[in-house]
Amino acid sequence: MDEEMTKVTKPTAQSVVGVGELIRRYIADIDHVKGVLKEQKQMQKDAFQNDKEYHDEEEKAKEIKRKQNTIRTRLLKAPALEAVTAKIKELQEQSKDMQAALSGYLQEHVRQTGQTMIEGNDGEMYEMVPVYRLRKKREG
Repeated sequence: MDEEMTKVTKPTAQSVVGVGELIRRYIADIDHVKGVLKEQKQMQKDAFQNDKEYHDEEEKAKEIKRKQNTIRTRLLKAPALEAVTAKIKELQEQSKDMQAALSGYLQEHVRQTGQTMIEGNDGEMYEMVPVYRLRKKREG
């Protein structure tokens, strides 16, 4: 029976090649869909830009947004808000660091125990989910 399970769990060279080919095909398909999506979005954008009423309202909205940004900048320069803004940035950085550390601990927990669920202090069950993405390798 152990021999039978080994055959099932060990990837064969053929299955690895098959998955690799499937990944390459998906990469090409995703690139194609992104290209078509870009064309469609441009067509939509052009239709909006060619409509005079839409264009006029968009210009009014831009002017309002410029005024709003001017007021926002003035308010953010106030000493009380500068301190709040600094605290927000500090807390965001702290949260980001804590998330990165937690991710490492979760990965280690799964590696050590094989379990992908954990109960929080609040009694809530949490599932550990790996996130895989594909990005182009940067040269250099």
